[in-house]
Amino acid sequence: MKLELTKKDIFLLKAAVSILLAFLAFRFLIMPGITVYQEKALEAEALAETRAEMEAAIDNIPGLEQDLEKYRRQLEEASAPYYAPMENSRIDELLTGLALKLGLFPVSLSIQNPEPGIPAPYLYVKSGQPEETSDAESVKSTESTEDVESTENAESTENAENTTPGETGGTGINNEPCILIGTVSFTMRGTQEQMFSFVDQLEQNYPAVHIRSMQMNQRVFLDSGWEAVEELEAAFELEIYMYEDPLGE
Repeated sequence: MKLELTKKDIFLLKAAVSILLAFLAFRFLIMPGITVYQEKALEAEALAETRAEMEAAIDNIPGLEQDLEKYRRQLEEASAPYYAPMENSRIDELLTGLALKLGLFPVSLSIQNPEPGIPAPYLYVKSGQPEETSDAESVKSTESTEDVESTENAESTENAENTTPGETGGTGINNEPCILIGTVSFTMRGTQEQMFSFVDQLEQNYPAVHIRSMQMNQRVFLDSGWEAVEELEAAFELEIYMYEDPLGE
């Protein structure tokens, strides 16, 4: 049996081949191009948004610089009463130097690493009769001050910036951020007048050093001639306030 293609069969065959070629061309040539075009369009849109954000940021640079300068001035004003971060040797030099200057004999000095915190309420009142103040009265005064501090601790968190100074010019520490508190235990020997002079010097000339407690006791020591000598010994608990620059400058 002889198979012959008619003109109609040839036409249908050509049409089928043409359709197949068109499908293959659309699938492997046109579709990838459309996909790439869509991806490029999305990338172009994202780049346009990024460019707009960058232009807006550039336009805001003068305002940001002004805000930064304003914040820097506020930071300088807030950190004015405090020390820059100090090494232990610098703290030792500061306190021991003052004690030696006043004729006191340093016995021991313990310095703890500064930690972030909020300064506690502080009220300094200079005694009018330091010579008549007994050791028991000093300890009692210290305990009463600690009781007042504990009862006012909650209010200090919100109102420390409005702390009223002491009767003769106490210095209030504000609840500013980035404050580092170094705790120091300092023991020394000397006369009662020298001890009170040390306290007054700290208050008047070292506003970032606060006395948290003070205990004085009469003790017996041996002098250079191996003779028993009765001398006053005072143990201070101090806090040194330092600021930490958040700008990293």
